Amino acid sequence: MSLQKKFIEFNERIRTDFTDRKELAEKRDILLDKLKESGFHFRSFNQGSYAMFTGVEPLDADYDIDVGIRLLINKDDFDPVEVKKKISDALDAHTEIGAQIKNPCVTIGYKKDGEMCYHVDLAIYAYEDANNSESQLYLARGKRNSDDDNKCWDESDPIELRET
Repeated sequence: MSLQKKFIEFNERIRTDFTDRKELAEKRDILLDKLKESGFHFRSFNQGSYAMFTGVEPLDADYDIDVGIRLLINKDDFDPVEVKKKISDALDAHTEIGAQIKNPCVTIGYKKDGEMCYHVDLAIYAYEDANNSESQLYLARGKRNSDDDNKCWDESDPIELRET
């Protein structure tokens, strides 16, 4: 068997299959709808391995999807952790696990048959100028109760990164 055939066989064994991708997309869509129902105004996009079609089957069966949330707000008008707290609060009761504020994202976990099986990471972005969709994006960094030295709006270009 050629090296190419071995690689293709290996890749087919480890990559996330259609069913898993579909379930992750359904979880994502439910969360996005809940945020809209809670009054958030945003544009979303897939990022990470889901967007790049490079997802692999995790050893611990905890699949994830990374979603960018471009809030239609100016970064200078809001504290990044306070924004993440509002997102977390809106989604916390959605699952048994709830929402966790991590440094670069808000994570919502899902269980299946009593075991952790999926999580959705929401990376929260704000604009330099929310009236200009081409203006610089900033990623909300910081955890709940972070001091001022450990929270910030971090300049980011997730769309360019995905398209590179």
